[in-house]
Amino acid sequence: MTSSSLTNDNKDSTSWVWQSEDSYQKSISASHPQVNQIKEEENARERVNFPTMKFMTILLLGIVFWMGVAVTGTKHEGRHDKYGLSYDAVEKWKKPAFPPEFIWGAATSAFQIEGGASEGGRGPSIWDVWCVESTDNCNGDTGDVSDDHYHHWRDDVELMKNMGLKAYRFSISWSRILPNGTADFTGDDDSGVDGINFEGIKFYNDLIDALISAGIEPFVTLYHWDLPQSLQDRYGGWINSSVIQDFADYARICFHYFGDRVKYWITINEGWTVAIHGYEEGSNAPGLMGEDVGGTGKPYTVGHHLLLAHARAVKVFREEGYSQKFDKHGDRSLIGLSNSGDFRFPLDPANP
Repeated sequence: MTSSSLTNDNKDSTSWVWQSEDSYQKSISASHPQVNQIKEEENARERVNFPTMKFMTILLLGIVFWMGVAVTGTKHEGRHDKYGLSYDAVEKWKKPAFPPEFIWGAATSAFQIEGGASEGGRGPSIWDVWCVESTDNCNGDTGDVSDDHYHHWRDDVELMKNMGLKAYRFSISWSRILPNGTADFTGDDDSGVDGINFEGIKFYNDLIDALISAGIEPFVTLYHWDLPQSLQDRYGGWINSSVIQDFADYARICFHYFGDRVKYWITINEGWTVAIHGYEEGSNAPGLMGEDVGGTGKPYTVGHHLLLAHARAVKVFREEGYSQKFDKHGDRSLIGLSNSGDFRFPLDPANP
């Protein structure tokens, strides 16, 4: 595994000068002496049962979701359900077996499982803030500990290995990589970039390495709803177009540090949910109601910026050579968007 830090000679250039890992490791030790104790502290902690059960529950839910996409069914020719929907209308989607290319795995997100909310240099996300604004927002829960994956990721990888998982989709916490949400590519520290939290880089590097050693393919999501709170405070988060370039800069850093081992990238998870639940209905962080109901949320603007941020990150991925960074057995890395939406069958298939 090879990691390095980045500098640039020209703020407007996409040609970056990458320094070796040694330079920023020295910087970490000098500015954060407690980092050298992290591994010893992790090994000294005892595994508690409750986080283990929660982590396993999330994994199993992920497996059930993946299975639901391809699960087989019973044939009901000529029959209709109680709503009058013909079973024949869905019969063509039923397959006798999983296709050979089907990948078995499970999925989580950073805020769901990591915990360690104020550890390792991580900055707050909009979910950290929203959950404590009212006990109604998150059922009185917080992400401060969650499944404690941040401290017990080695055990969690072993659990996944024992379950026989071949793939694991997880998300990177933007504010664990960039606590303030942004990176300054004209920085003058040892890494050449101000704003990067290298304790966060180390955490995800170690996780990815452990997954690969366990024979589990990492699927990495860059954004699973947990915008750095600093960006929400600074310019309104996804309502403001400034977030587009900030997301692209964050993506560039992730591509560089993890791209040599990650084949599958997902830019944004369920943009519809981000826009509607976060900026129209107020049921997800940051909890804004739409302008149409007297609030300040702008869901259509948010949706537009999410798509542009995805496009900007893909442009970085392709034009700056990161699609070729993963090169094993002739394979190249892939990137895409994780969508969500509603699907309806017509009551009368003959007259949809």
